[in-house]
Amino acid sequence: MRALRLAGDFFFSNVQVKVWQGEVEGLATVFLEPNNGSFWVGCIYGRADDARRFGFFCGAALEYLRHHSPSRCRARPRPMPPNLKNTMTK
Repeated sequence: MRALRLAGDFFFSNVQVKVWQGEVEGLATVFLEPNNGSFWVGCIYGRADDARRFGFFCGAALEYLRHHSPSRCRARPRPMPPNLKNTMTK
């Protein structure tokens, strides 16, 4: 991670989302940080509220993309946890 800087913010579902920009391995990177306390919980998955947090983050990411048209969009490959996968397919 190099040159991380706060680039702005926006609101999604009445929650302020900070937009951070930086560079990872030579690629321009954007990080979204919702200020609702749901994401500073010490883990990524494995909590009872995984589906709610995942849904919120997906919505916030789509809202960001609606107002910014990147030339390329790449998501970090991360397997979906089984408990969330089961929730999404019901």
